[in-house]
Amino acid sequence: MASPPARTPPAKLLSGTPSRFVASDGARVHYKKVGTGGPVLLFVHGWACHHSFWRHQAERFHEQATMLFVDLPGHGRSDKPEVRYTHDRFVDALRAVLDDAGETSAVLVGHSAGGSIARHFLRRFPDRSRALSLLDGSLVPFWKEPQHLEELLSLLRGPDYMKAAVGLVEMMVAQHTP
Repeated sequence: MASPPARTPPAKLLSGTPSRFVASDGARVHYKKVGTGGPVLLFVHGWACHHSFWRHQAERFHEQATMLFVDLPGHGRSDKPEVRYTHDRFVDALRAVLDDAGETSAVLVGHSAGGSIARHFLRRFPDRSRALSLLDGSLVPFWKEPQHLEELLSLLRGPDYMKAAVGLVEMMVAQHTP
């Protein structure tokens, strides 16, 4: 039996791909384009992550799809201006990436908060959205009462924001989560 063909380790394929930058709302947005042909997949990472979250998908699908891996504004290698990071700002960045990459539409793949951003992109640009795939995302609000969300946001804006952020992340993962 012949050995399977050698494959590039996941981290090296995406990390070895040249970076691209596009302007959106006066800031630079970082992304990478991997693969050619097939469907266009636009990967949107979750809160406090960056494009390399998707390194295994780059390895798996690079021969079957064109993939765009974005660092949302304020994340990864994208600029981090002191502005409000709204869903509209993130969606405008995704649209700028599609335009810069020469793509008219994409399958949106969103993880966690990236799923919410992908859904917002679909609402604003239905003609540029071919499909939607959510991973660890939610179709219903996490908060039963609006004041609960505001309480959390006030903690994240306060002087102990890091303690609040760590507590939030710890609540979402188990001790064995890599």
